[in-house]
Amino acid sequence: MNGKLVLPPYVDPHLHLDYVYTLSELGQEGAGSGTLFEAIELWPKFKETLTVESVKKLAMKGIKDEVSQGVQHIRTHIDVTDPNFTALKAMLEMKQDLKDTVDIQIVAFPQQGMYTYKGGRDLVEEALKWALMSWVEFRIMNLPGNLVKNRFMTL
Repeated sequence: MNGKLVLPPYVDPHLHLDYVYTLSELGQEGAGSGTLFEAIELWPKFKETLTVESVKKLAMKGIKDEVSQGVQHIRTHIDVTDPNFTALKAMLEMKQDLKDTVDIQIVAFPQQGMYTYKGGRDLVEEALKWALMSWVEFRIMNLPGNLVKNRFMTL
């Protein structure tokens, strides 16, 4: 290798490619309070405006950022509490289109809750039918003191 160091590529095990750069699309630099909780509160309203093309455009910007820093494997959590599965459709297309550049692993993620969002469980099961990974990360939203827990569930 002529004295050069060769290392394996980086892995980003937790990213939300359907969320990247979305606040800038709303004309904001970020959540006004700077908190994750405010950004999560803004997501459902923004989600209503998504198109497959808009998701792909912003996700591509995020993927280019990742790849430029040496990341070649991305595990992205995609919100499946959208009955149209807009973001999921976009990411499935991108996964295929970019397979020679970056490995994208998709996790069905019910951002608004699997059990607290009406029909959440059915949406997750439908997303899994779309040939996604056989496990789901979900959030228990209504715990005392706004405590949020993440869990993994096998279906």
